Amino acid sequence: MIVTCFVLLSLFHVGDFDPIFTNKCHHFGNHGYCSHYEDMIKTITSPKYAKLVGWLVAARHTSGLSIRELADKLDISSTAVHRIESLERRLDVFEYVLYCQALNVDPAAGLKLLR
Repeated sequence: MIVTCFVLLSLFHVGDFDPIFTNKCHHFGNHGYCSHYEDMIKTITSPKYAKLVGWLVAARHTSGLSIRELADKLDISSTAVHRIESLERRLDVFEYVLYCQALNVDPAAGLKLLR
């Protein structure tokens, strides 16, 4: 999981991490873990993330798709769609874009809800 933090944050904070692959973030010193990761794991329970998922659910309803039909379009199980829509599973960025494409909505429009 710390690898995820390293990869994601290196996209946004180039040069803030040790040049050798480590889990030490220079924002908070060399204390052996990155507190950015702690912030990231809380996003699934954040009101903004819930608002984004609610927007996706509304888009699915507007398009007239059932959970099963959307799952078929995404080539995933209907259980996975249900878990995403019930905030039990978090979408990564790539999955979010695919989800939006399946619903024919602009991913940027949903991201504006996170401001």
